[in-house]
This record gives sequence, structure tokens and C-alpha cells, in this order.
Amino acid sequence: MSTPACPNCGRNNSVVLVSLFGGQIITAQWHCDACHTHFEAVRDDFDED
Repeated sequence: MSTPACPNCGRNNSVVLVSLFGGQIITAQWHCDACHTHFEAVRDDFDED
């Protein structure tokens, strides 16, 4: 699973996976250590080619 960039600060080198499932089945929960925010992103296995 590739690490998404934080939507708040744009970094992806300080983002850690919190949970494989978010509010929707297609999202995962992430936490950015740089700006201390949680966010959800679409999981790789649901990305369209």
C-alpha cells in the first residue's frame, strides 16, 4: 500500500497508517506526524486505473 500525501501539509514521509478501514469501505485512516492530523484516503485496491 502506497503512502498518501497529507491533505493538510502535503508531506508523505511522516504519514503512518492507523487503520485499513475508514468511514467507508474504500478508505483507510492515516495520521500525519508532521501536522498532527488524521485523515482518510482511498485504499490502493479501490483506485481506478
